[in-house]
Amino acid sequence: MNNNKINVKDIEIVTFQKNDFDFISLTDMARYKNADEPRFVIQNWMKARYVIEFLGNWELLYNSNFNRVNFDTFKNEAGNNYFVLTPDKWIKATNAIGIQSKAGRYGDGTFAHKDIAFEFASRLSPVFKLYLIKEFQRLKNEENERLALGWDVKRLLTKVNYKIHTDAIKTHIIFPRTLSKKDEVFTYASEADVLNMALYGMTAKQWKEANPKLPGNIRDYITKLHLLIEFRNQYIERYAKVHKKSWQVDTQQFKRYAKTWENRKLSSISKSHIQKLHAEIGATKGHYAANRLLALLHTMFNRAIDWGWDGANPAHGIKKFKEQSRDRFIQSDEMPKFFQALSEETSIATRDIFFLVY
Repeated sequence: MNNNKINVKDIEIVTFQKNDFDFISLTDMARYKNADEPRFVIQNWMKARYVIEFLGNWELLYNSNFNRVNFDTFKNEAGNNYFVLTPDKWIKATNAIGIQSKAGRYGDGTFAHKDIAFEFASRLSPVFKLYLIKEFQRLKNEENERLALGWDVKRLLTKVNYKIHTDAIKTHIIFPRTLSKKDEVFTYASEADVLNMALYGMTAKQWKEANPKLPGNIRDYITKLHLLIEFRNQYIERYAKVHKKSWQVDTQQFKRYAKTWENRKLSSISKSHIQKLHAEIGATKGHYAANRLLALLHTMFNRAIDWGWDGANPAHGIKKFKEQSRDRFIQSDEMPKFFQALSEETSIATRDIFFLVY
């Protein structure tokens, strides 16, 4: 759990990271409005129906264990004079993960996922929200720069180790004095590929021909696909974060259901393993959760193949569970937007049908 601090409008705000989710202290943020009793600012914000709907829908996106029954109860009670909702009450009643209560040396109080924290900032002040987003982004940019530096160091070590191996070949195997300069180049490259064949199962040329669009060389990719945990990290950074707004859901699913596989080789995971895991999750967590994990693993192994992994997708061909469809009802505050969208519908017949039904 990484703890950091940012300064927004002369207020020091604690942030931390947990399970690849970024959390920001609502308690610290609330001091912008009430330095002595920040908890009252949070409670007053949570009383509003639109806030409860926002919190609940966030949980439905990211939390498979969210208690929808108690969520609906809070939503129906919101707006009444007697209604009071505290962060602890919300967490205990709904199994929420987007808001957390925390105590410790790095700060205590109420913390929220950055999506929720930014929404809370809107209540405090539009200017405060802008400064918060700016400072938080600066913090994340600094973290990314440190991660990039760490990767550069690892890449340098890989190159150094490879140089040691190939120089050993050049010194102890080739005997360059017995070869011409032209023959030395080809022989040296050929003997160096002995290492590639031993470590990766293919020569550098074979890998490049199989992956003409990928930058770099074989050592940039194959070593990262050796273990499932190594590949998962590459999948999140290179694919999920780029192409999926819900990439954090992928991270949560993997850690929740496939954590015991982290140190396994990709090649050791078979179709029967995934079928068994799919069945176990379906029986204990529900068909929806099992199918989402199956889809994730299928996509991950497809990316591994695209990036040079020599294997078949073990998630291919596994049948998903049947899922029960869920009804979605339009809320009263959503009706104006619904009718606005309906008025812009180009198909007159479709528009008239909805108006008749209504």
